[in-house]
Amino acid sequence: MTQSESWIEILRHLNRIGAEVSQGSAGEPGNLEDTLSSLASGARKIAPGFKAIVIPATETPLLVSDKTPFEEQDFFHPKGMAARAFSRKGRVLSYQEDDLPLYPFQAGTEMQIVACYPLIVDQENLGVLYVQHERPTSFSELELAELDNYAILAGMTLAAALRAQQAIQEQARKEKELRR
Repeated sequence: MTQSESWIEILRHLNRIGAEVSQGSAGEPGNLEDTLSSLASGARKIAPGFKAIVIPATETPLLVSDKTPFEEQDFFHPKGMAARAFSRKGRVLSYQEDDLPLYPFQAGTEMQIVACYPLIVDQENLGVLYVQHERPTSFSELELAELDNYAILAGMTLAAALRAQQAIQEQARKEKELRR
């Protein structure tokens, strides 16, 4: 297979995953939990053997995409991976950051490596995509390139899901007012 054919296969792989995510999140409008689960599943397809979770940067406590309850401060610690990823507007890899400890949730899961991708759309920090592994390894350049692109898709998908959720909540609020 030529290099050109390899890149075409990589793009087709990303397109298939993107189509699955967009079709999967098109189910029940405003179901944020389904969207988070679909986004995490797509990331796991890019990096088989890795775990992935997507966490929205909302004020309301939610379940993360693998249905594990979390404490928001574990993920959005002011000196943590997410804060660094948001400030850089790009990924952070735990094995490239000697001064960055894994915080309580990640440390408690025995994760050895973590990649944190900020999900930013229209300069708004919407959440993060964490891709993690229990063995000390590193991501391949191909996995990183695919995850870099996937994080953009994940951000746009999360933005659409959050907008749909807001619209549904606003409609419910208006209906409640009309019933008074």
